[in-house]
Formats: sequence, structure tokens, C-alpha cells
Amino acid sequence: MWTDCLLMVAFTSVLVSSSSLTDVALKKPAVQSSTYNTIPTAEKVVDGNRGTCQHTLKSNLAGCQWWYVDLQGYYEISSVEITNRVACCLNTLADAHIEVFLLRPKTCYPEKVYNCRWPVGPIKVNETKHLQCYQPIVGRYVRVSMYKSGSFLNFCDAKVFARVPAFASRLYVRTKGRKAEGVMLREMTSRNVVECLGWCNADPACSAVNIRVPTWTAKGWSHVCQLLAFGGVGQPDTTVPDPDWDFHGVGDVQTSIV
Repeated sequence: MWTDCLLMVAFTSVLVSSSSLTDVALKKPAVQSSTYNTIPTAEKVVDGNRGTCQHTLKSNLAGCQWWYVDLQGYYEISSVEITNRVACCLNTLADAHIEVFLLRPKTCYPEKVYNCRWPVGPIKVNETKHLQCYQPIVGRYVRVSMYKSGSFLNFCDAKVFARVPAFASRLYVRTKGRKAEGVMLREMTSRNVVECLGWCNADPACSAVNIRVPTWTAKGWSHVCQLLAFGGVGQPDTTVPDPDWDFHGVGDVQTSIV
């Protein structure tokens, strides 16, 4: 299988007050490493109700108790707000870290992690703590990970304050002769590959594109460009052989090849 890469526009950022930003995590899909007693599931943290909580099982491996939210788009993340549970436990978040990823984290220690803030705690019982990232970070997945062995992760609310970045850097990996079966956001005709990828870059929900091999028209060469929501939580991540198309995924996005 043949691949190559194309690096898009450089990213620039400035610190922005959270009062001018939006909580982009509300009602978004969430995942956690395990669930204690089946009830305190991952989505309880972003359901808008501070009275519901998530809770993982204990793990003997530091960093393997985690929770993350899929923002379903690429945002410039400035800060995260976390609320501790009402009854008990002052120090459960003392060794937690807030991490940001472009690609969906699938292991305890994934590559290409960007640290927003560490440690998170301690956070007092029923306290809400606003945690500013050390610098704004462009990403799609925000993860809270517990870096203390023999512990669990338990908190009751999370907000992610972010905005759509004015300029973003994305590395696209091209796979020739394959087409993704993702959720199509829109289909357009582009003059070249760079223009198509630029449209994806400007859409925070776009994480991949299908580009048809060029055809000649009266206005010159043109490509059919399909912008895709691809590879996120609950989204398709499959590519299939098709000699008329090339697939371009953000970063080294992992796909299921059939």
C-alpha cells in the first residue's frame, strides 16, 4: 500500500479568556477505560448535570485509568473545567493529567499526546476547578488520565473551553487507490488537491477526504472532493479499494482496510 504526506498551513495561537469561549464537550460522545458497577458511565460527565458522575475501576498501571471526550471536530482548546463528586474524595484527582490528542487514543500511553495541564488536583469535595492549558492546543480528543497505580478515576462534570482555530496545521496522509466509507459532510469540485485539503482544514468536523483522480474540463483539471467525518467515536473508519479515488486522513489516522 502506497502512502505519502502533505503538511497544511502552520498553526498560530493566542491565549483567550474562557468567558469568550464555548464549552464544546457538552453532549459529545465519551469513553472511559472501565466502568465501576455499570452505572457511572463516561457520558455522565458531559450530560450537563453535575449530579451524575463517571467512575472507573482501579488499575495497577499508572495512566491506564482514563476518560476522554470526542469533540467531533478540531478545536483550539484553551482550558478545561472539572467538578469533583459531592461526597468523598479529596485526593482522587491529585495525580490526574489533562491530555489532548489529534487522533483517537486507543492505549494507555499513545504517541503524539499534547499535555494541557498536570496535575489536575487536588480538587475539594464538590469543588469546580478551572484549569488553564499551558498554551492553547489544537486537538479533537480531551482525556483525563490518572497517573497513580492502584487508583481509580472519578469525577462528575467536565467542560472544555475552545474555539475553531483561525489557522490550523494538519498532516494529511494519502493512500492511493482507496476510498473511505465515512460520513460525508459535503461534496465539491476542487481545482487541485491542496484546495480540497484546505476546505477540510477550514471545517472542524472534517477529519478526512476522498479525492477522485482528476478529470479534464473546459476550465482545466478538476477533482471531486468529499469532506468526511471519519474515525471518531461511533464513526466509520473503513477504507476500500477503488482505483479512481485517493484517501487522505488527518495525521496517521488508523483505518480498517478491507
